[in-house]
Amino acid sequence: MKSRSVKASELDIRYHYRQMIYEDTDAAMLTMFEAFLESAPQLILQMYIILTDTHDDSILLHIVQGIAIFGSWISVSGSLVSYQNALRASHSSRDSDVSARGIILYYLWRTCEVGPRMIVFAVFAAQFKYYMLLAVLIPHWIIMSVWEYSKCFQMVNDEDIF
Repeated sequence: MKSRSVKASELDIRYHYRQMIYEDTDAAMLTMFEAFLESAPQLILQMYIILTDTHDDSILLHIVQGIAIFGSWISVSGSLVSYQNALRASHSSRDSDVSARGIILYYLWRTCEVGPRMIVFAVFAAQFKYYMLLAVLIPHWIIMSVWEYSKCFQMVNDEDIF
């Protein structure tokens, strides 16, 4: 509201507008975290249940499960696109505006990127059950440890230069 005020000076309007953009970026990042901590595991669980369920259920249940899977998939993809748009807007370059066609293509790209990854996780979980935890957690821990070690090593080297 302060960025749209007629009583405020041009400098105040720009300041409050910039703060609004940064707040929008932070909210988009939190939405992305929520999607990957809630919707992505829910999507994997839903697909796992469909892959391992041997009961012959009604068609209505299959429709509801398909809608739930599609909703989770769209939520994860949408949060990625929303964060990217907010991040582009927070940078002060003139090329921060993306056309509607660009956003649609970016959305399709993220949807086609996230979907197969979730399917692979669900199929792997259905096939190997508890070994999935070992296959996901241990390599993740190793990769993140190496990455953090390399960042620390990079910081030490940068300090030696100065």
